[in-house]
Amino acid sequence: MPKDPNNPLGLPNGAPRPNPAPKRPDPFAGAGKNVALVQLEGSIMPGGAIEYFKSNLLLETAFQNPKIDSVMLYINSPGGSPTQSEMIAGRIRELSKKFNKPVVTVVGDMAASGGYWIAAAGDEIYVHKTSGAGSIGVVQNAQGVVDKMKKEGVEDRTLYSGKNKVTNSPYKPVDPKERANLLKKLQFLHHEFIDWVQERRGSKLKDSLIDKKNVLDSELFSGEMWFGKQAVEVGLADGIGSIHSVLEKKFGADAKLFGVGLVPGQGPVIFKMGASEDELKTKTANDSNAEFNEISKQPKVKAKAEKKRIRVKAGSKPRI
Repeated sequence: MPKDPNNPLGLPNGAPRPNPAPKRPDPFAGAGKNVALVQLEGSIMPGGAIEYFKSNLLLETAFQNPKIDSVMLYINSPGGSPTQSEMIAGRIRELSKKFNKPVVTVVGDMAASGGYWIAAAGDEIYVHKTSGAGSIGVVQNAQGVVDKMKKEGVEDRTLYSGKNKVTNSPYKPVDPKERANLLKKLQFLHHEFIDWVQERRGSKLKDSLIDKKNVLDSELFSGEMWFGKQAVEVGLADGIGSIHSVLEKKFGADAKLFGVGLVPGQGPVIFKMGASEDELKTKTANDSNAEFNEISKQPKVKAKAEKKRIRVKAGSKPRI
């Protein structure tokens, strides 16, 4: 016997019908722009706090949502891997172009080195009065223990095939040719970094701080950090502002901010954020929104991952 569409539960005549579940309001509805906030905080390295695959999940969630009008990046990073920085920044530009959505960057404590590489993917960059931006350079740490080994009676017996397989070894005296060769490689990466910054910032950069004969000697690209108004004056930033002040300035007083996060067992989610800075930092929210309840667990997961990251040794790869 077919079910009565007016009585799908098959309740007896006269039995009270359950009230329909209240419809959850659409957080994207209403006037004002919908802006997705993607937070990238920590060191940049494969498997680290900021790395390509996790970042890409957040970015795709923000850009691909048809109800999101623009994307805001919140960058707080001392830098790290040149390649991861390049990949993330490049992906931001690809998605921005593909979905025709503008990107604005807000810097937290710092966007240093690789952090600035990513920050520059934004169409505009805003810093707090005390934020640091820049550190445009490349570094590779190395130590030598030759004298200590002699003193302790330790002999290096490393075997290798290929004359350049082992360079700048801590167990051998400094070889001037090896040192010069490594320096060329660092300078190559430095050039790539500078080219990207000039491509993204263009005429905004303070011309008097750029050496036309040898761009590597430029004060602007010397690895110097610039803070607050200094960063604006030299062209590394467009203005002073916080997440909320920039949100209102760029998108209007009625703009709505949506966070993007990764929830264990669920993947990336997008959720409406509160209006206060405290709500923004702690990711707390209205209990009626299940996504808020899930994402509120994330700081514990993030803290655990950060502790694990700190235990990982950096190694001797070039970093920015």
